[in-house]
Amino acid sequence: MRNFPHEAGNWATYAAIPVSMEPHSDFLDNLSSAFSSLNLHVVEDFHISLTKVLILKHHWINDLMSSMRNIFDTNTSFFLILEGLSVYVNEEKTRTFLSIDVTLGDGFLNEIVDQLDKCLSEWDLPSFYESRSFHSSLLWGPGDLYSEVSDRLKTLEAFLRQYRIEVRVEQAFCKTGNKIFSFPFQ
Repeated sequence: MRNFPHEAGNWATYAAIPVSMEPHSDFLDNLSSAFSSLNLHVVEDFHISLTKVLILKHHWINDLMSSMRNIFDTNTSFFLILEGLSVYVNEEKTRTFLSIDVTLGDGFLNEIVDQLDKCLSEWDLPSFYESRSFHSSLLWGPGDLYSEVSDRLKTLEAFLRQYRIEVRVEQAFCKTGNKIFSFPFQ
């Protein structure tokens, strides 16, 4: 469900860091089973958002991608640690997400987001959330299920303590409409 109306020439856009959950399929299977009665589903693409979803004019795409490339080209690869789960509900209250939190490496992410925010301001595009919480969504469900998911999460604390995921960050990407731009780090 869009939180903005479709308008010709406007492209939904966001920048993120991809997260590979392939080595952790057992964890995802167990998590999915634990929340199946709440109608939660495994997300299709795991990532850590670096921008909000933006409305980008088509004629801005090449210039903005060039500016983003300049930002990402200055970064070297780094590691993140993901552990602990949090529940999020989108602003429109149409989706609930169960996410794994970044607990180490968020300093690097904050630096990148600061640079992206400065870049986006040149196009009068919104900056990232003031209160940042870096995470990768694992499961999602329709509607506002915050209370139900939070209650179920409390019963799984012992199961969740054993999971700590290390991610090597080697690139970022920007998805705009049906196009994906990849930005490898040094």
